[in-house]
Amino acid sequence: QAQASLELNIGLATEYAVEVDNAEPCKHWLTHEACTEACIHYERSASLAPSSRIFLLWEAAVLRDASTQPGSLASAPTEARRAALAKVYQQAVSDGIWPSVWQRPQTLISGLAASAWHDARLFDACRKLEEHFELIRSEALGLLLSDSAGGERFVSHESKALAAGDWCDVGLYYNGMRNDGNARRAPKTSALLCSDAGGLRQDCTSCPLGSAYFSLLRPNTWIAAHCGPTNARLRAHLSLIVPEGDCEIVVGGEARKWVEGKVLLFDDSFEHEVHNATEKPRLVLIVDLWHPDLKTDEQRAAALQDDEQRQRYSRVRHNRHYETTTLRGH
Repeated sequence: QAQASLELNIGLATEYAVEVDNAEPCKHWLTHEACTEACIHYERSASLAPSSRIFLLWEAAVLRDASTQPGSLASAPTEARRAALAKVYQQAVSDGIWPSVWQRPQTLISGLAASAWHDARLFDACRKLEEHFELIRSEALGLLLSDSAGGERFVSHESKALAAGDWCDVGLYYNGMRNDGNARRAPKTSALLCSDAGGLRQDCTSCPLGSAYFSLLRPNTWIAAHCGPTNARLRAHLSLIVPEGDCEIVVGGEARKWVEGKVLLFDDSFEHEVHNATEKPRLVLIVDLWHPDLKTDEQRAAALQDDEQRQRYSRVRHNRHYETTTLRGH
């Protein structure tokens, strides 16, 4: 364990030294030499004391290797990067850290059914969102028009997964709390999301591990492959504006296109990437749902990380009370 910690710290120090020495570092990137050195130490640490943290650090170092970065939205990851990542994922699966090379959350709850894609028609919440498509779309278009007129409703999301373009959102609910300012700008959508209709309050916005927000991909935007933090939730995309052309989402290696008025439902703990290689925006309402295997209060409480989250869930679920927040997150 001591040797594993030593190797881990050397890897971290290697990355940190490059960031300190470089006055204008590339966005999240390392020199190839620094990446190679860091990965050697992370691999040694993982071989001695495997954990999700060390494999996530090893993965991040590979992704930050400047010599393997795609050059544009249309570029595919290089063979070198694919091979380096495959080595990380295969070792983690072999060590029992992740169930598959596709599903790699930071927090894995054992025993939950695992599938990259789910049938939205089987979920009351998804059917209810589709029923209210026109209402939701109308409010979303109002936000978009206000944004275009200088209202700055959509805020850019800074993410290491953002490889090109601009990924923006208007947050409504976050980790079982409500953004009251944005809720007033989309009052009907916000009211629907905290109502009993389709179990949206009980099964969606009560979740302290999930969010609900309008998500905008501006033209020529690419969100690179990544995994969500937990398998305790599913993620629904209600498609509001979908441009024609090369605009799709890939989850677990399977690509699908959005259809306006319909919900795409997937498990975002599986590797997924999104791109909009058109000259028009893509707009969806994202709503996170509790995983369907987590049905009871007891099951959900066990999936949460601390008492603060459990109390927040209970207040929403049983008292219909949402704390106010301005925090954002995906």
